[in-house]
Amino acid sequence: QFTNGGIFYLTMVSVLVSIGWLAFLVTTVASYDNNITKQALYYAYGAYCDSVDIESWDCLWCDRNPHFEISADAVITSDALQAYVGFDASLQKIIVSFRGSLFSEIPNLVYDLDVARKAYPFAEGTVHNDFYRWYMVLLDHGLTAALQRILKQYPSSDVLICGHSIGGALAQIAALELKANNAWSAYNVGAVQVVTFGAPRCFCKDLAAVFNTIVDVNWRIVYRKDVVPVVPYQDYGFHHTATKIYYETENEFYVCDGSGEDPHCKYIGFSLMNHLYYFGIYGGCTDEAPYTTSESLFALWAASLELATTKLRANNSTDDTMAIMSTAEMVSEPDIEDIVYKW
Repeated sequence: QFTNGGIFYLTMVSVLVSIGWLAFLVTTVASYDNNITKQALYYAYGAYCDSVDIESWDCLWCDRNPHFEISADAVITSDALQAYVGFDASLQKIIVSFRGSLFSEIPNLVYDLDVARKAYPFAEGTVHNDFYRWYMVLLDHGLTAALQRILKQYPSSDVLICGHSIGGALAQIAALELKANNAWSAYNVGAVQVVTFGAPRCFCKDLAAVFNTIVDVNWRIVYRKDVVPVVPYQDYGFHHTATKIYYETENEFYVCDGSGEDPHCKYIGFSLMNHLYYFGIYGGCTDEAPYTTSESLFALWAASLELATTKLRANNSTDDTMAIMSTAEMVSEPDIEDIVYKW
């Protein structure tokens, strides 16, 4: 039995606890800068453009970041791989952006991706073999020299690394390298910030934890139902980095927890459309987007469905993706974009 004073005390404790939780939530949301997301998206999309246009900073997306100055010899290209480096005077940040998957490559990325991992040489854990190999190809083709030059030119500057799709995986690897590889310790690198869009998993759980600890800021943007971030599957030992920002619409988003695999933000991805059109903006470097309807995307989906089903069954996958495939076989064409499992 409580006295009036005791009841007042408990009430005040409850109020303070509530305020504490509210403050925690506000702090968590406020720490994510929604304003920089669009700028980072345009930098990520810019990597899809022709190297000549990037070098002159006269591409489809270039005028969205008018204060950017491309560095000399800092557009690095090798086959389908591309990255560029420069400085944004308004943000006072070094910018590094990586090209992602071309739309025609999405089925192979989602359904026939090599899941081999290799030991990461500078920290405990493993990294996706192909993603790391592709990053090393870019280093060998001039990315190392471009980074060295700009870090010397702008000492102590923060670094913003961007990428869409596979470019997001390469961006995360680049950030990890700057923080974990002692070869970069001789350079006066400021805070390393990563903003990616629709990135696949690229690290094991241990290495993702290292990344989360040493990289200063990481916003892993996922647009509603994007199919690419569900691969490579956790069944194969992969784990996402934190923090995931899950967008339901352009202005409605959830800030997920620091685990990288927040169960409250988990979903089974279904939309190729949303992977290609972050916030309704097509990610290529042309005004004529190749896919504008769910019906046209369905053809791309259907072409890879048999490959996906065969591959997953052959590996006896227990991943929820098997449920996607089973459901996809039963739905009609107009239904395909409307199916989403979220908990």
